[in-house]
Amino acid sequence: MPLRSPRSPRGFTGLLIPLVLSVLATAPLEAQLGGLIRRATERKAEEKATEKVEDRANVGMLSDPVFDGTTVELTDALLDRYVAAATKARDARAARQAESQALLDRAIAIEDSGRALENPADRQRFYDAERRWSDCADEAREAEREAAEKRMEAMQARIMANPMAAQNDPTFKKMAQLMQRMSAAQGRGDQAEVERLQGELQRTMQGMVGDSASAAKAVTAKCGARVTQPAWMLRQEALKARGDSLRRVSSAMVTSAPTAAELGVTARQAAMVHERIASWLNGMRRDAPLTTRFTRAEYDRLVARRAALRRVVSD
Repeated sequence: MPLRSPRSPRGFTGLLIPLVLSVLATAPLEAQLGGLIRRATERKAEEKATEKVEDRANVGMLSDPVFDGTTVELTDALLDRYVAAATKARDARAARQAESQALLDRAIAIEDSGRALENPADRQRFYDAERRWSDCADEAREAEREAAEKRMEAMQARIMANPMAAQNDPTFKKMAQLMQRMSAAQGRGDQAEVERLQGELQRTMQGMVGDSASAAKAVTAKCGARVTQPAWMLRQEALKARGDSLRRVSSAMVTSAPTAAELGVTARQAAMVHERIASWLNGMRRDAPLTTRFTRAEYDRLVARRAALRRVVSD
């Protein structure tokens, strides 16, 4: 496993382990402790010096952000509220760590039980049957659509040939009444009633030439009932969904960020505050605009609180 960055407390400990072992093998206890303290102090000084060099270089990459409904200025007061709220969230995460891990272990067990149901041959049979039925259904729907178009053409021809007879048809009478009511509704400016009557008129016309129900009947007549998933696949999907839900709950228990109420901003702004701070802590890069869009005043405030922010912002 690669070592963490020397700036990380955990990474610093990782670097000290081999150093401790080598020193203990060759030096008396007092000399060992003195050497370790001296080396740790020297390393910390080196890190500070490196940070100062990086800070000066980063200033040249700054570009002013646009403060709007999403992005707000990182003022001293806002950053102080953020650190306080993030500290509270960190302590809560530590308290819930065991419970979160228990939920994660349960999610893994549930997902494993779902994977144990897998039957590759049966799954392939289902997919093949589903594909054959879908192809057949597409053909049936297309044939029904073409038949409906022909029925529409035939209906139009009958109307043109004998308009008086068409007027006596009950369906045509209903359509005429609907159009009269639509006209009256338009005159009153009742748009909701116009839209309702338009829908009823459309359904009436579709009923004369064939609607979705007739298309479904055509599919069933030609292709039979749709293929159903095997029971084990349905069970597997339910177990996966349950596992996913538990994973989300587990993650939320240990990744909470300061809330909008705690920061005194909107939910969207709170999310952006957290994202800007986290991106800055991960390192400024010219190819990642969010990491460089800070005013100089914001940047200086972040630098002043860097140690505190590192302690409370989770990865």
